[in-house]
Amino acid sequence: FPIKGLMLKLGGIPIDRSAANGVVGKMVSEFESQNELILVITPEGTRKKVQQWKKGFLHMAKQANVPIIPVAMDFARKAIDIGPAVMVAGEIEKELERVKSFFAHAQGKRAEYS
Repeated sequence: FPIKGLMLKLGGIPIDRSAANGVVGKMVSEFESQNELILVITPEGTRKKVQQWKKGFLHMAKQANVPIIPVAMDFARKAIDIGPAVMVAGEIEKELERVKSFFAHAQGKRAEYS
């Protein structure tokens, strides 16, 4: 599914992850200055297996006091699962495990990277 093209058409702003210095602070400022803002973070693991998740999205949500709504694309079942809104209130490591548990059942497009 061409997520990048869809996000750009909807007004998305891509981030250069190789030079993502200050992105968390910039996004928190955006949340504070906008009446309505939706942040979409696309999945990793499209080209290689990811050993550990990045935590920037949790820091953004916690500092901006906004919820995370997890969305899993499960290619094995040909289904999209939308979870409940999650407020990040505790320690980032514990919150990461809580969010990751939502995706445990989902198989990505390339099963070997899931």
